[in-house]
Amino acid sequence: IFGSILFFLEFFKKRGLNEKILIRCPDIKWEKFFKKFYKKNVVFLPDNSFLKKNICFSNSQILPKFHPFQNYLIAKNILSLKIENNKFRNKKVFLTSERIEKISNIKDVITYLKKKNFIIINPKNLSTLQLFKILNSAKVLISECASISHNLHLSRNKPYYLLLPNSFKDLNKKWYRVTGMFSNFHSCLYKPIYCKNNNDIEYAWPLLDQIKVDLNKLKNL
Repeated sequence: IFGSILFFLEFFKKRGLNEKILIRCPDIKWEKFFKKFYKKNVVFLPDNSFLKKNICFSNSQILPKFHPFQNYLIAKNILSLKIENNKFRNKKVFLTSERIEKISNIKDVITYLKKKNFIIINPKNLSTLQLFKILNSAKVLISECASISHNLHLSRNKPYYLLLPNSFKDLNKKWYRVTGMFSNFHSCLYKPIYCKNNNDIEYAWPLLDQIKVDLNKLKNL
């Protein structure tokens, strides 16, 4: 719903309206992002406030939810003016959560890429705006797959590399709606680097496979 939130906040801001949107953010970084651009039109409540008491809203309404593709396009359009830059156009970046659960040899991958002058970016260490600006203009970009790659959907218009498990080649079609559809947002931008699945476990949710990255596949990047 990010695109629809931005759409209505821009609508309120440009018309000087005092309406506010109640937003529940995943972390404080997103709160800071919204406050930076839309301080007058946002309100935040701690999660525990919804558990401790009933909250009644008066003079309020539920705003319409947009289709995922509408959300995507609107978010990209609104964010573009805030994040497009050339500051990192000569930089090489590896976007990673640094979790061994995702990449069994993650320490080796990071060490190898640092020797090739890659900057290692973990989203939890940067503000939302700073993260998007780096991803937007980096010359070369490698990313883990799954939810972390949604940052690229919002911020990047240039090609990049995506570390994918071999099992993704045969993704069960029942998961296409939740996984394949979002991959198609960047179907002409991302270049897959397929990696060996580290085990034969069949996960209940797609792209949870632990992979082992073949460092030889990174030598020309």
